[in-house]
Amino acid sequence: MSVFTPIATTGPEQPGACDACGYGRTIRYNWAIAGKEPESKVGAYRQALEHLGPTRNGDLYGCRSCGGRWFVFEQTACALPFKERELIERWFGSTHVLTAEHFDIARQIGARPIDIYGNGKDSVDVPCEIETANGEVFPAAVVSFQKYPPYEPYKKPVRLASEIVDLRPGKYTLPAPVRIATAQAREISYGFAPTLIETNSGHPLVINGSPHFMFSTKYAAEKTRPSAKTFDRHKMPPAADDFEQEIAYFIADWVDGVEDLRLKIRGQ
Repeated sequence: MSVFTPIATTGPEQPGACDACGYGRTIRYNWAIAGKEPESKVGAYRQALEHLGPTRNGDLYGCRSCGGRWFVFEQTACALPFKERELIERWFGSTHVLTAEHFDIARQIGARPIDIYGNGKDSVDVPCEIETANGEVFPAAVVSFQKYPPYEPYKKPVRLASEIVDLRPGKYTLPAPVRIATAQAREISYGFAPTLIETNSGHPLVINGSPHFMFSTKYAAEKTRPSAKTFDRHKMPPAADDFEQEIAYFIADWVDGVEDLRLKIRGQ
């Protein structure tokens, strides 16, 4: 089944939004709740869709008004971006798995834990450096094991794991103990969940959130460690990052044993 053809020429390829199905207005919603609450906004969105048939890992729907495509899996409906149609067609049309060797390297690196707020359940993400078949090298890359096609706007640029010819630890990847510590960071103000770390020389740095990488011109990411000291917002150390670096995402199929790649927070 082709995902995007036949399709209306208005709607999905346009920057505007669809009032009927919510395409261009929302990225995802709970399919089960939408079914139970037909009078709600998401209930109306669901009713605007026509079932096009079962497909890989879920079901494909199309909007009767705009032609927008929606993928429904595990009671989640997600909008498939028309501008990524070539990549999404490739995801549906084939498998995208790591070699046994690359999977073992991913296991050694470890995937980001599910944090204390429950974030990270939908995919298993392993930070690394990747080289593709056409010779491109991505020093900051994430292999994202997931059951759904690449639709999330924050995962950009996005590629498929079937393009990988080499996967290795990256110089920007934070060590496992630091990534475990950041996953336990509590938000002390809106959008600010700090973790105090230090370099091998004891220089303090602060990380916000639970990133995969550290981009610093002064300090090596692999030589950092969680600090034994308590974070004091009145004595704010420098931020760990001092430059921006593009992070590329490579979507891989969810396979048996993939959840074992996640680093473990004590007590999980």
